[in-house]
Amino acid sequence: MSGARNPPSVLTAAQATLVHLPTEGQFLVRGAAGAGKSTVALARALHVARQPLLHGAARVLLLARSPSLAAELAARRDELAPHAAARIDVDSAASWCHRFLATPAAPAPPLRRGEFELLVGLAVQLVRRRNKRLVLRQPLSFFTSEFHSMVLSLGLERIEEYLAVEREGRARPLDDESRKAVFAVFAEVRRLAARFGRTLPMALVPAALRRLASTRAPPYDHVVVDDAHLLAPIELKLVRALSSGGSLTLFSALEQRFDPLAAKLTELGLGRLDRTEVLPRSLRGPKAIYRAALAILKRRGGASSSDLKAIVPDAIDGPRPRLIVAADWQGELDALVGQLQLLQREGRPLCDAAVLAASEGDLELVATALAAAGLPAQHVRDDETAPLRPDAVRLVPLHAAPGREFPLLFLLDCNLGAYPRQKQDLAPHERPLAVENAARLLHLALTRATEEALLFASEPTLSPLLPKKLIAIERAPESAAASGESAAGAPIG
Repeated sequence: MSGARNPPSVLTAAQATLVHLPTEGQFLVRGAAGAGKSTVALARALHVARQPLLHGAARVLLLARSPSLAAELAARRDELAPHAAARIDVDSAASWCHRFLATPAAPAPPLRRGEFELLVGLAVQLVRRRNKRLVLRQPLSFFTSEFHSMVLSLGLERIEEYLAVEREGRARPLDDESRKAVFAVFAEVRRLAARFGRTLPMALVPAALRRLASTRAPPYDHVVVDDAHLLAPIELKLVRALSSGGSLTLFSALEQRFDPLAAKLTELGLGRLDRTEVLPRSLRGPKAIYRAALAILKRRGGASSSDLKAIVPDAIDGPRPRLIVAADWQGELDALVGQLQLLQREGRPLCDAAVLAASEGDLELVATALAAAGLPAQHVRDDETAPLRPDAVRLVPLHAAPGREFPLLFLLDCNLGAYPRQKQDLAPHERPLAVENAARLLHLALTRATEEALLFASEPTLSPLLPKKLIAIERAPESAAASGESAAGAPIG
């Protein structure tokens, strides 16, 4: 969908073919970034909702990755088909479960990512006081990763379930006593969340699955899922249960992979998917930007060679990505502020610009710097559905970037330590794939741009993943914020 503009509603011939796939069966539609997957997913939902059924009007669920993206899809649904809201629910997995399980005592809302990490850190400290096992000396990243990608993603609620998991692909094996220590931390996190009136991410999905199993008929005749590759295994099980009464259409990115834990789709009841690799061309952004993004994946093993060969970035003419290299992180911030001041003086709407960063902490620094310069800014997060301000720069963490697009993209901190992350900042199982995952993130970030992309880095720590031959490199002045003109940067000779 969009963060600054709506995607076109006119479908290409290739897109229209996918909209009219059979109304029975399971389908996996894969397309390159910018190929219009969200647009086709919405059109597919509208199409199947119009198909007559013996028992009456079709009931359709269009599932988005997050509540904010679901709100955008719902707005587009209402724009294209004002009377479709009664037949098409648009939701995220978390908010759907929250509504489905609502009782006089409604379930508590889920924790945000930053809140979750804070509670995990506190829980680790509390359990370490009671338990001296070696595994508890692991860094915080080990616990946050273990809980999110293992315990919560698989829907494990009891220690017995955790003990039975094989933990394939995890670099550190855990014996039963170590697992008990880890699960003690998880139980502490769960208690802390309850104390603050919140639930853990994905924690409502197992309860929703149990209730669905006791219902006589599935709630939907058709289910359409956008960004399906970003769903956890437990969420894919929910999707399968919701679609058991009719068709299922999953839309995923050609360049990205399903969660390794969800790779065995047969175990999720999705073994008979008709795999359809389509929409290979990038249609949304300038070919120079997409060529640079594609080069990152090709050089770093970010996707299979057959998938990458299917992507031909020849859609739209436009400038190459620009990289402004500063002396240090303060110079990066100065250069960023100078670029946005220049944009403001040129009369360009600030809402066209989005600042992306790998961490929320970086975005807080940006927010402070922009406030000092008198530039309004607005955070864009997955769980916020408030209208976007027309006068504010968008501040977007990379984990909230999938499904969004922006005319002017500003990517901060293109350095070692962010792309890829340092070894000590990663859980053991994340280290072997650190470079590949960093390449995927850089590709994701670049392909959010529909017109221009501007990157910022510090000269001593410039990321080696950047394809320098495909990027226009400039050197930031010593004080880029001193004048908007100087912020444009000088070419590196």
